[in-house]
Amino acid sequence: MSGAPPPPVARRHLALIGSAVLVVMLLGSRNYGYFFDEAYFVVAGREHPAAGYFDQPPLVPLLAAGLDHLAHGNLVVLRLPATLAVVANTLLTGLLARELGGRAGAQAFAAAAVAMSLVSSVGHWLATYSLDPLWWTVILYLLVRWVRTRADRLLLLAGAVTALSLLTKFLVPALWVAVAVGALACGPRRLLTRPALWAGAALAVVAVAPTLWWQAGHDWAYTRMGAVVRAEWPGGTGFALVGLFGAGLLIGLPLLLAGVVALLRSRDLRPYRFLGVALVLVVAAIVLTHGRAYYLASVYALPMAAGAVVAEGWLARRGRRPTASSARSRSSRYSAPPPAGSRPRRCGRPRWPSGSGRRCARPPPCSSTATPCCRSCPGRSSPPTGPSRPRSATAPSSSPRATPSPPPSTSSAATRACPARTAGTARTTTSAARRPTPARCSGSATRRPCSTGPSSTVGPCRRPGRPVIPSYTSTRGEPSPGPSCGSGCARSDAPCRRSVG
Repeated sequence: MSGAPPPPVARRHLALIGSAVLVVMLLGSRNYGYFFDEAYFVVAGREHPAAGYFDQPPLVPLLAAGLDHLAHGNLVVLRLPATLAVVANTLLTGLLARELGGRAGAQAFAAAAVAMSLVSSVGHWLATYSLDPLWWTVILYLLVRWVRTRADRLLLLAGAVTALSLLTKFLVPALWVAVAVGALACGPRRLLTRPALWAGAALAVVAVAPTLWWQAGHDWAYTRMGAVVRAEWPGGTGFALVGLFGAGLLIGLPLLLAGVVALLRSRDLRPYRFLGVALVLVVAAIVLTHGRAYYLASVYALPMAAGAVVAEGWLARRGRRPTASSARSRSSRYSAPPPAGSRPRRCGRPRWPSGSGRRCARPPPCSSTATPCCRSCPGRSSPPTGPSRPRSATAPSSSPRATPSPPPSTSSAATRACPARTAGTARTTTSAARRPTPARCSGSATRRPCSTGPSSTVGPCRRPGRPVIPSYTSTRGEPSPGPSCGSGCARSDAPCRRSVG
C-alpha cells in the first residue's frame, strides 16, 4: 500500500542469490572469445573515439576502449561492467518486490527469476543491450519508491539515470512517454507537475547534448538504424518465442504474466497501475516498430517483482485454508464412541491455547465420592493461571486425537487392581477445581468400583497409565468428551475421551 512502510530487506537471501550470480557470470566470462559486438566496440572506442556513432551513443565504445587499455586482452575485465549490471539488476528486482509489499520469499523469488532470464543471457558480454536493462530497472525502482514516499529527490535521481541510459541506447524516451500516458490515465497525475521531474529531464538533455550535436552534424545517422532493425524482424512468432521464453519457462514466465495482470487489476497494487500501463505500451511500441526481441529484457524486473508478491500472498492464503483432511480430522473428534469390546484407547495430553489461561470447559459428571476417573483438567497437575472463563454447560468441546494403548494383559498373575479411595479423601469436582491425586495400582489381584456417573460399574484394573472412560452427551444432544482418563481403573469396554479448554 502506498505510504505504508515496506517489509524488511531479505539481506541474507539477496546476498546469497547475488553472490551465486556473480560467481557464475565471472566463470562464464573467461570461457569464450570476443563476441563480434565486443570487438566492434573495442575498435570503435580505441581507434575512433567520438561523441557519437551512427548506430549507438558513445558510452559503451568508450568504456570498452578504456577497459581494453587497462587490461588488454583480458575478457573478464572487459565484461566486468556487464557482469556487475546483471548482479545489480538481480538485487534491484528483489528490492522492487519489497517496495511492492513482498517479504523475504517474494524478494528471493523475484531476484531468482530475473537471474535465470534473458537478462543473464545477454549479460555475458559487454554491449549496449547488456547495460540498458539495468538503467530501466533503476528508473522503475525510483518511480515505485516515489509513489510510496513522495520524495522528489528520487525523480531528480531518475533523471540522472536517464542520462546514463541515453548515453547507452536511445530507447528510454519510449519508457518516459509511456509513463506519462499511464500517469494521465490512471494517476498519480501530480507526478507530471513535480519540478524535480522536469529538472531531471533537463539534466538528461544536457548530458546527451554532445551526442545530439554529433548526430545533427552527421545527418542524423542513427535514424537509419530503424530500417536495419526492421529488416532483422523475425516475425511475430519468433519475437514471442524469444521475448516470452526468454523470461524463463520455470518461474520467470508465470511470474511475468501474473505480474502484468496484478499491476493492471490488483487492488493492492492500484497505486502502481500507471507503471503496468506504461510497460504494456512499451511492449506494444517494440512490436509495432519491429524492434528486437531482447529489448524486452529491460521490462522484466517490475512484472516479475509484482508476480512474486502475488505468488507469496496466494501461498500464504492457501496455507491458512482448511483442507479436506483437516476437516475430517476435526469431525472425527465428535464421532460416536466405539462399540463395546473394541480395542481401548489412551488419552494423551490436551493442547491448551498459548496464553489463553482457560480452565476445563466443564467438569465430567462424577459421584460424590471422587475417584481417579473424576478430575477437571486432564493432563495437568493444576489449572492454568489467569482468569477463568468456563464455557456454558451446553457448549460442545473438542478433544485432540487419541492414540491407541496396548491391550490389557490376560495373565491372572499380572492382573493388577487399584485400591479404592476412601470417602474421607474424596473431593467434589468443579470446573475450577484442581485434579485430585490419582490412586496408584497395587500388585494384588483385587478389583474395585470405578465411579463414572450416578452408578458404579466394576471393571478390570489396568496398569498405571490412561484408562478408558465412557462418554456422555450434552443437554443439546451433542457428543462431548467424557471424564478425563488418569492413571487409575476403568471398564474394559468403555471408550477413552478427554476434554480440552
